[in-house]
Amino acid sequence: MVKPAHVRYYPIFTPINFLPATAHVCILLFLLLAKPYTQYNWMKISNETKVGILAAAGIALLILGFNFLKGNSLFSSKKKIYAVYTQVNGLQPSNPVQVNGLIVGNVTELEVMDQRAGRILVTLSISKKIEIPSNSVARISSDLLGSKKVELDFGDANQFLKTAIPSMQL
Repeated sequence: MVKPAHVRYYPIFTPINFLPATAHVCILLFLLLAKPYTQYNWMKISNETKVGILAAAGIALLILGFNFLKGNSLFSSKKKIYAVYTQVNGLQPSNPVQVNGLIVGNVTELEVMDQRAGRILVTLSISKKIEIPSNSVARISSDLLGSKKVELDFGDANQFLKTAIPSMQL
């Protein structure tokens, strides 16, 4: 089969390995949805429309890249569990959550539950597919350098956790 000289064929996979996965998805969607070069006359689109499309794509990539750098993924499912503490000892969002030394997630949010800050609700995002027994305990600890982490100590219950976890009062 002879390819006509006036038709451009675009590769489906790009050899650019340094782009994040979201950029590859955007490029693939563009290549799949765009009409061939000869069927769509780019000269009829005004410059304002071209700049608007480019700006919208740039803002979308900026938002996706910012969320990617923060550790938030739009395409993965994570289990959220909650722990209540009276003292968080410097725990911050993005601190790791560990089970037996393996990092299984991170801390996503800390909220004050009452007006006097007597109880603090900590949201834990678990990315690994693990079953957590219902009598497990979430314990805040630190290493030698002082960085904080949440350690999950599994209980021996036969029922597994769905949305909440009791916390160890420190």
